[in-house]
Amino acid sequence: MRRQKFEIVPLRSIGPVHLGMSQDQSRSAFDVDPVNYEKVIGSGVFVDAYFESSFQVYFSKTDMLVEFIELSKTPEHMVCLGTIDIFGTPADELVTRITKATKSQAESPDGGYSYLYRSLELSLWRPVIPSDDEEGKYFKTVGIGVSGYGDDAV
Repeated sequence: MRRQKFEIVPLRSIGPVHLGMSQDQSRSAFDVDPVNYEKVIGSGVFVDAYFESSFQVYFSKTDMLVEFIELSKTPEHMVCLGTIDIFGTPADELVTRITKATKSQAESPDGGYSYLYRSLELSLWRPVIPSDDEEGKYFKTVGIGVSGYGDDAV
């Protein structure tokens, strides 16, 4: 299988899935059927998951439009923001490069596990930080949301 490349365009899209698309439109972006489930039972937030859940599309409760797109690190995907390889760049360097390229500041009130660029609605997450585990050297997920999506996050 050929490695897929997904380009992040903050406040707009990741690969063929665009923020604001209907569920039907987003499902037509791929040649495979998603697994659909409620992210947290009883929350009313539904997710379409592709590629063994490494590409997840979240829908708004009210109108089922795409409001958040999240990708997890996997060898099958390359995820880029411009020329920046999101999962191939060490976390500290990645934050510096994104900050410089976008002229946006990141917030990380949890000590480096997650970062949020509010002006871009771009988020990064890792389960551990390097002082805890070498695995924390790289982020494990990246996501983008509609404007205002991160107001309750981080």
